[in-house]
Amino acid sequence: MWTLGWDSNNNFVMAILRAKFNIFTNRNVKVRGLQLINHLLVIAVLIKGFDLWLLPLSLLVYFFMFGVGVNIGVHRYFSHKSFETSRAYEWLFGVCMTLASVGSPLAWVGMHRLHHRFSDTHRDPHTPLREGQRSMAGFFAAYTGNWFKYVAPANNIQDLRHHPMHRFLHFYYFAVILLYVLILLAINPVLVVYCYCLPAVMCFHAASLIVTVGHMFGSRTHDNADGSRNNAILHWLTFGEGLHNAHHALPRLARYKDVPWYLYDLPGALIANVFRTNRKLADTVPDAAR
Repeated sequence: MWTLGWDSNNNFVMAILRAKFNIFTNRNVKVRGLQLINHLLVIAVLIKGFDLWLLPLSLLVYFFMFGVGVNIGVHRYFSHKSFETSRAYEWLFGVCMTLASVGSPLAWVGMHRLHHRFSDTHRDPHTPLREGQRSMAGFFAAYTGNWFKYVAPANNIQDLRHHPMHRFLHFYYFAVILLYVLILLAINPVLVVYCYCLPAVMCFHAASLIVTVGHMFGSRTHDNADGSRNNAILHWLTFGEGLHNAHHALPRLARYKDVPWYLYDLPGALIANVFRTNRKLADTVPDAAR
């Protein structure tokens, strides 16, 4: 798991730690606790009676939280700097990702850059592999967020750690989520489940599937040193994150065009046609998923 803060030398550091069970002082436990509450509320609604008419609304919110906030925002934009965009879109990415409840954007970026730097080695914080082999214990640990202990240098997020938006969304992470929930309560209490809890649960499982299935099951079109895989089912469940092997081969690419129709890169298309401000955009991976 991860946490962020300042050390005794006032340096901004990120430490991935196995959480101590203290919900009042440990941010990781608070995030996991929030995810647990979301799951319990969704289960309660499923038992009491799920309103299928509101499911499209949940899927739309999930798309903005994960498709826009995570995939396009903290992944391709903040983590890999694949394109340029406006300050307004930066805030859209940051807020949507925060509401996804999978950690603050700043912590997520730090974690993801570590993952690429040490992918599927003993220094990868969330590899599902053990000694390079598939492992159910590794799968479960990666899926549930029981990650390796590791401390990353401050320069891992040097470009973002003083960014006002990232500082705000990190230190007021739970306040932003609470404000959103209160707004939903004021409109209609049922929206808390269908516009927050259920989409956030989807985001949790989407993120977990990417770090597990995306490194264990599927095809390989690039001979990377890691175990990354392309997976069509994962691709559609996560709004375009199934081109995982291609992404690990060319992580700074904003759009993957030369791919089969069933691996259509929706986030890349949105970047090219909606979110980017730079005129030129590298958008082709030769034989990316063939």
